[in-house]
Amino acid sequence: MDRMNFIPGPKAKAEIHEAEGRIFFNRAAALDYADEFIWNAPGGGLARSPHVRLLYQLVGACLSEGDLVDVWFGLRSPDAGEGESEHGTRPSAEDIGHTWAVLTTGAEGRRQTVWEVGRDTPFAGDEYAVRAFNAYRRALGEHLQQTTAVVEPLPVPRREGNGVDGADESWPRMFRDKAVASRALAPANLYHASARMWYFVDFAPPGRLDEEPVLSRPVRAFDALILSTLVALAYGTPPQVFGVRYKLENIGQMPAGYLRTQYEADEEIREQTDDEILLVM
Repeated sequence: MDRMNFIPGPKAKAEIHEAEGRIFFNRAAALDYADEFIWNAPGGGLARSPHVRLLYQLVGACLSEGDLVDVWFGLRSPDAGEGESEHGTRPSAEDIGHTWAVLTTGAEGRRQTVWEVGRDTPFAGDEYAVRAFNAYRRALGEHLQQTTAVVEPLPVPRREGNGVDGADESWPRMFRDKAVASRALAPANLYHASARMWYFVDFAPPGRLDEEPVLSRPVRAFDALILSTLVALAYGTPPQVFGVRYKLENIGQMPAGYLRTQYEADEEIREQTDDEILLVM
């Protein structure tokens, strides 16, 4: 959590831009990521959570020799023929684009879309934003050795459906026949916010409010894409992933609240206060 005392910076942005819309990895790289990020998860890792032990084993078994995973991401211009405008009905000004992960098996050459996300993808409900915020406070509190880090659950406002299939569900699983990933991984956030925002991946089984979160350490956008895909392959569904951005004058301090958005540069949300983090998911 030492990373929360500074921003990801130019290196994080360069990793995304230099990838030129594609990150790929094989089984050997997956095992390296499992060793570096899952085995050594903060807060005791394997010793603390049975989920971490299970996830580590599942990641080790989810890919075979010869398998290849591609994570693709990109922005595009609007298609006037499809009735698209620069920002459509999105006052947030989020750019058009998609991020998606594809597994190609070495034995059969079969291709499987692991997850997909774009600016129209449904997003997790406010219950999960509360869960993410409290998990972040808990992790930061342990790092700062503060025993009062966890706040009581915040009231969850009633929200309207977001205009997509399964809008009444607080944890959307499928959209247009593709597994739904966090909006934090949409390309507009990757390209525009990677230098300002740290990512967290939850290693607990996805979509369960009653499960205690097990957060990764703060990671850059590049690593978040790979970790998210590995957890999705292991559990069969994409994990909770969220981004955290501070105001620079309060970076690394314990937040009292949060401002939630799906797009880090949303032009419609109110101004972030000094004691809040921006929670992107």
